[in-house]
Amino acid sequence: MKAEPSLSIGEVSRRTRLTERALRLYEAEGLVAPSRTAAGRRVYSLADLRRLQQVQILRRAGYALAEIRGLLKGRDFNAAEVIALHLGALRAERDGLERSIALLEGAQARLEEGAAQDAEALCELIRLAERSLEEENWRKALSRYWTDEEQERWKAALSAAFPGKCHEQAGQDWLDLTARIEAAIAKGAKPDSEAAMALGQDWMALQQPYMDALPHYWPRMAQMYAEMDKWSHLAKPPFSKAVLDYVKAAVAAGRAKGVIPPSKYAIDAQGNPILTET
Repeated sequence: MKAEPSLSIGEVSRRTRLTERALRLYEAEGLVAPSRTAAGRRVYSLADLRRLQQVQILRRAGYALAEIRGLLKGRDFNAAEVIALHLGALRAERDGLERSIALLEGAQARLEEGAAQDAEALCELIRLAERSLEEENWRKALSRYWTDEEQERWKAALSAAFPGKCHEQAGQDWLDLTARIEAAIAKGAKPDSEAAMALGQDWMALQQPYMDALPHYWPRMAQMYAEMDKWSHLAKPPFSKAVLDYVKAAVAAGRAKGVIPPSKYAIDAQGNPILTET
């Protein structure tokens, strides 16, 4: 009878190519629970490896960590379910690739025949190239501030904070508020005016779910947008530096006048926000 495997975190990382940081993150998120030796070292069993496989397949299928935790709570997928999920994810990827390949092959054939591209085909090709480029550029921008594991944790926290289509609505709310701030700037409204401070209140209200999701991560997000000049050549920020500077001044004015509550973040010697309340 074959002995039950008993692997250290280093061995699991080496054999699966999951980083040790990712393995610790999965444990912290309650997705896997390896046992411990008397010395406190993690030991992964066959059941732990099965659970890690399930986590990776669900991630590949597009689920966030919080959603995976809910799916796996109190149950264990059988082999048929795991294979079905994996096949579903791979088929979705294949279908997307096949659509892109067909589009590009059609464009190539028309070029070889000397035929002109029609407007619809050209627009679709532009969208295809732009979507790929945008995703890659945002990955590069975010990687300046976040590891892959931290991005995954942030994504999971936001998924819990904005279930269903709530995140899409939040995105629209940000677009609407940005447009209102740009209009106030165009009208010459002073940052300490009542109208500007009301915009500052709305800004803080929209920020609150993001701040609550992972409060210790929020300072880095604030730093990222304060430094948008360093990465805006890669990915287009959702608002301009002028909008950010204006609303910061409006929020500061609102706090000075007691209209907006004080922040639970303070500014350290290097100018970075740090959490002062837990």
